Amino acid sequence: MAFSHLAAVMMTLLGGAESARRFRQRSDPGTTIVNGTDAPACKWKWQVGLYQSGSSSQPFCGGTIIASDWVVTAKHCVTNSRFDVMGGDILPGRGQRRSSAQVYKRSNADFALVRLSSGFDLDSCFNVPAMPSSEISAGSTCWITGWGRLYNQGPGASTLQQAQTAVISSSECRRSWSLDSGDVCVLGNYNGSPTSACNGDSGGPLVCQVNGQWTLFGATSRGRSCNGISIYAGVYDALDWIRSYTGGPSPSPTPSRRRAPTPSRRRAPSPSPSPGGCVQETDCSVSAWCNSNLQAWCQSNAATCPPPYCKRT
Repeated sequence: MAFSHLAAVMMTLLGGAESARRFRQRSDPGTTIVNGTDAPACKWKWQVGLYQSGSSSQPFCGGTIIASDWVVTAKHCVTNSRFDVMGGDILPGRGQRRSSAQVYKRSNADFALVRLSSGFDLDSCFNVPAMPSSEISAGSTCWITGWGRLYNQGPGASTLQQAQTAVISSSECRRSWSLDSGDVCVLGNYNGSPTSACNGDSGGPLVCQVNGQWTLFGATSRGRSCNGISIYAGVYDALDWIRSYTGGPSPSPTPSRRRAPTPSRRRAPSPSPSPGGCVQETDCSVSAWCNSNLQAWCQSNAATCPPPYCKRT
């Protein structure tokens, strides 16, 4: 369902019963980070933009790389399965370009998975975030990023924008919203400031630091203004669904959720070769799960030795 872009002052202008009525309607967040700041190069290295095929102007949505050839985004962004994905630069229309090969849409959430025609070349400035091993708790501080419009009907950002926000509980969120499976709710009015955070590009990442690692918890789904609650399609709830397409190990029953694959940018020690000739891939430029404990899983799947999680010796 398509809706107009957000205005930074929308909820201020709405009042009374009309405000309450519209606040309970489902809305597309559009492409807006209002009152954000310029992002430094190489910080939000997983951010990608979705572009019309052959275009290098402004992205129509955002996304996140979770492996060299896989991107997560919002389902409402990918009504057309033919588009380009660009990443590796904070400037719109710059960086590496790949075309979409196939789009998979989750039935019970505003969440989509994009398989690329070929993998990106990952490096220290363009790489994956960690994947969650548990739900994000209420009160957590997180960040959103995007190249969207700076205000309603305004120009798109000339460089990647960033803004801070905070997670709120699902029970609080349901007072005003109808939620899909796994949705994460954040309050754009972070720490009492009405302008500290707002919605990012549709489909773009919501990341939070967990144990010192930036971890992907959501894809921008819907919201209305800097002063209201925004909804992100949840990544943790979608892990089994994601791995059903990417071919990665399921987080249960083996390995358990406690030891579920969690991407890391640090290179893990190389495991000893298994009798089956299949070992864990520890090159973090190849596998987002390079630092997870997947050696036993790779050995048990030696017949196929599924990449990028495992490799032949």
